[in-house]
Amino acid sequence: MGRSKSKRVLESIGRSGIIGITGGIGSGKSTIARRLAEYGYTLYLSDDEAKRLLVSDLSLRHEVEQLLGKEVYRHDRYQPEAVLSKLKSDPSLLEKLNGLVHPVVKADILAYPKRPLLVESAILFESGIDSLCDCVIAVLAPREIRLARVLARDKNMTEADVLRRMEHQLSDDELRRRADICVLNDGSRAIEQVAEEIVNNEYLLSQ
Repeated sequence: MGRSKSKRVLESIGRSGIIGITGGIGSGKSTIARRLAEYGYTLYLSDDEAKRLLVSDLSLRHEVEQLLGKEVYRHDRYQPEAVLSKLKSDPSLLEKLNGLVHPVVKADILAYPKRPLLVESAILFESGIDSLCDCVIAVLAPREIRLARVLARDKNMTEADVLRRMEHQLSDDELRRRADICVLNDGSRAIEQVAEEIVNNEYLLSQ
């Protein structure tokens, strides 16, 4: 991490009480985030909250229906499969959908009443959520380990599916460049040890 980034982080710690945690598919970021919640952080799972907002935020829901059609909702529920079908037929819709959803999620994070808030997101940087955070944690793991983890937990995904997802995510090198704290979760240490490394980091201790 460069000097300018270190200075920015140290000066802004405590500004919002929001910490971001990200990492590629299979890195273990969600598992580590849940473990960190046991240390007193309120956990905000961006993907789950986005799904909630897609139903509960009527303005957002209307805009999504305008973009993708009313069939992406059924019995007052958001239908991810219908959305994926639309995106496959017209990939340009993804950027438009993100342009609707991401600002609403960011506003929801800012309005969330509990602090410190730990925001978990696979697309923390791509969505701009990092701009809300005092500090960003990146969870890293070797590609082959990530692949094995995903195939073991999700029998509906093929190796090609996982590799395709990886190709569309930020590389570990890019995460190292952009994150404030990086931790390795390659299975050589227990999750508790990885979490302790994070909570004992000087940036978080200074909050």
